[in-house]
Amino acid sequence: MLYVSARDGKYSGTANDTQTPYLKTFLGFLGMTDVSFIFAEGLKMGPALPVPLWLRHTT
Repeated sequence: MLYVSARDGKYSGTANDTQTPYLKTFLGFLGMTDVSFIFAEGLKMGPALPVPLWLRHTT
């Protein structure tokens, strides 16, 4: 089974990821043990910040 999830933060692999262990347990209870996850994360975090002037390369 392939599970695709889109979320606004970056939770995969952290203690804040409550979704993945819950789904693995629930689907395992139903007999589905071969489960793969695909995460689209950080979608609502806004644009990347520009590089500060003191970090820019000058020639």
